[in-house]
Amino acid sequence: MISLLEPITTHRQRRAASVVRSEAEAVAFFERLVTFCRECSPPGKCFYGWEDKVLRNYLAFHLLERTLAFAPGPGGEINGVGIVFQVNEAAIRGRARFDWTKDDINGDSVCILQWLCVTTEARRCLLEWFEQRHPCWRSLTVLHHRGGTLRTVPHAVIEKFLRL
Repeated sequence: MISLLEPITTHRQRRAASVVRSEAEAVAFFERLVTFCRECSPPGKCFYGWEDKVLRNYLAFHLLERTLAFAPGPGGEINGVGIVFQVNEAAIRGRARFDWTKDDINGDSVCILQWLCVTTEARRCLLEWFEQRHPCWRSLTVLHHRGGTLRTVPHAVIEKFLRL
């Protein structure tokens, strides 16, 4: 599912829409999301070592902001999670690595923070969401944290992943 709140517009999203049908299923899904982030984060990457309360609040924040997407597997399991938001580069420079930043549609940059995929299909699903959510990304600066530093990602790198 591209996000619990995104409109369902693609085949992958329609397949994933069946993940959550009730409040109980939403809670169970959220627990699976937390578990995926915890278990699939390699040491020193993404969510590795985060306190449980912080991880849960962070994921809930980005779900509600519509800046978190997940990629479903054929059995409804979670195979990928991505957090991307538009922002002014000046507003995010020098801030915490995992900032709680709201999407700013007037921002001059798009920031890709956590991006965790265990399958190629999951990566494709998240890239599809990225292009749908930020269709003008080619006119923006693409930012990503690497080694604790905010860096610019060349558009050619994103284009390469989109072609894979």
